[in-house]
Amino acid sequence: SVMVRVRAKSSEGEVRFFGDDASRMDNLLDDANIGLRIHVSARSADAEALKARLERARSGAIGKGGEISLIASLDGRQEVELKLPGRYRLDGALRGALKSAPGVVMLEDA
Repeated sequence: SVMVRVRAKSSEGEVRFFGDDASRMDNLLDDANIGLRIHVSARSADAEALKARLERARSGAIGKGGEISLIASLDGRQEVELKLPGRYRLDGALRGALKSAPGVVMLEDA
């Protein structure tokens, strides 16, 4: 995926768009200060399935990628939040893999 920065110019009833810059989304995600909160069902979450998906997205570069937290509802009235060590590539591939993991209820940008 690519993000293109454009500017628009209106002249004589026409609008023209000019592409000023293009960047790979993967690079932007690595450099952004973003995080992801994974809401899981305490009863049906599969820790090994989550671990396997997250290990593939682990960022090797220091300071690159985003942080991830796991949130589980304990009894419907209390939540526990665990911040995972390290940083991860929070791209579409990881989000899709996490959504399909057993017990994942919702993903939330942080």
